Amino acid sequence: MNIIDSHTHIGWDIFGKVYNKHPQEQDVDVLIKKLDKYQIEKAIVFPFPSPLAQFKKDEFWYKAENDYLIDSWKKYLSRIVPIPGFHPKDLQSVDYACYLIEEYSLKGLKLHTRAAQTSPLELKDNYVMKKIHDNQLILILHIGTGRESEFKEKNTDISLESAIQLAKLYPDVKFVFAHLGRLHLSLQEALRLENVAIDTAGLSIKQSWSEFPAEKHDRELINKSPVEIIEYLVELGYEDKLIWGSDEPYGISYAEERNYILNTRIEERKKSKILFYNAKRFFDL
Repeated sequence: MNIIDSHTHIGWDIFGKVYNKHPQEQDVDVLIKKLDKYQIEKAIVFPFPSPLAQFKKDEFWYKAENDYLIDSWKKYLSRIVPIPGFHPKDLQSVDYACYLIEEYSLKGLKLHTRAAQTSPLELKDNYVMKKIHDNQLILILHIGTGRESEFKEKNTDISLESAIQLAKLYPDVKFVFAHLGRLHLSLQEALRLENVAIDTAGLSIKQSWSEFPAEKHDRELINKSPVEIIEYLVELGYEDKLIWGSDEPYGISYAEERNYILNTRIEERKKSKILFYNAKRFFDL
């Protein structure tokens, strides 16, 4: 069965270190070996949510990370699909990411809303949305849970609700909402939007991390296993809107992320849609 992984990372994870988690690091050669091991044809690749500008004042957000991303892509043109990161409040960051898009005919941009401390709805009327629209780019959004303590006092919403509002304002822009919307109670509303796909990245973590689901979660999904969640959403008719992603190197394991799709009882052709054809169509690969 052909597989495209729609959500992976390479580089170094400064963000994780800042928030006292377990910072990750992944060289592109290591990622390629994993793709080979698990028989994955291509990976859509983002920088880690690790804006170097926070630590090296002579560079702007995501400059070093995006350079490494492009160098890695040049090394493995047929295996990875690079999606640069950007910070919408840093004009140099936006301009450089858009330069890379135009120079190399890339597919889209990734906003890690938590790392940038930016709600999706804050992009309303931001000139980056005009660039995304005019260049027919895909905007990939990290979806938060609403539990993030650093946003509570700021009244900043990085949950699925804000992403849905932005997508409705820009119906001609294609969006990918990450992490299955954190199982937010508005997940089905998002899945019904014609310009939106939902990736499943990191769903295996739900089994070991109680903070994975949204604060305002869908009660039908909260007690289900990853396999049961996929089966339930396919039963509701959403098999064309789900794209599989591993969130590699996060998650319990690469095998675990892949297997919660393979182990479902859904038809093989629907598994193929989630693992391959939906990403191929949505990203025009």
